[in-house]
Amino acid sequence: MENAQEDDGKVRVKLLLYAQPKRLQPIARVLFLAMKMKRPLARGSVSLESKNIGEDLVVIIYGGDSPHVGGAAIAYVTKSRYRDDLTTSVSILSFPGHKDYILAQSTAEKLASTLNKSVVVIAGVHINDATHEQIDEVITTVNSMIDDMVSQLQPSREE
Repeated sequence: MENAQEDDGKVRVKLLLYAQPKRLQPIARVLFLAMKMKRPLARGSVSLESKNIGEDLVVIIYGGDSPHVGGAAIAYVTKSRYRDDLTTSVSILSFPGHKDYILAQSTAEKLASTLNKSVVVIAGVHINDATHEQIDEVITTVNSMIDDMVSQLQPSREE
């Protein structure tokens, strides 16, 4: 199944399925799920790409005047050492002077907690001489994209 998307802001989903032989298991399994989204900003655009790697998820967020790799975060759900509950652990890396790790950190934590899987997020959105309003626009746009992605990745409750 493949849904195409250009610059219209819609989600592009590509599923590669295989059916196991009936004697083993008569259901199809998802081997690979990739999504691409692109949304306009007042200046430029922001893109989000994701790919399942086994049970894990890799997300790349980039855009603005100069897309790049500025920061990365990994997040995973684990049992809390202090209470009988699950918690999400997040680690970040950042290139000196880049604030993209903030976007990567919040995105990785949200996705890991919501989807209950290990997540790596790489982020790099640069807008020259960005105002506070433009930074807020990037954050709001990315959060909206993440919400759309989660709705596509979570199984329907009607199933």
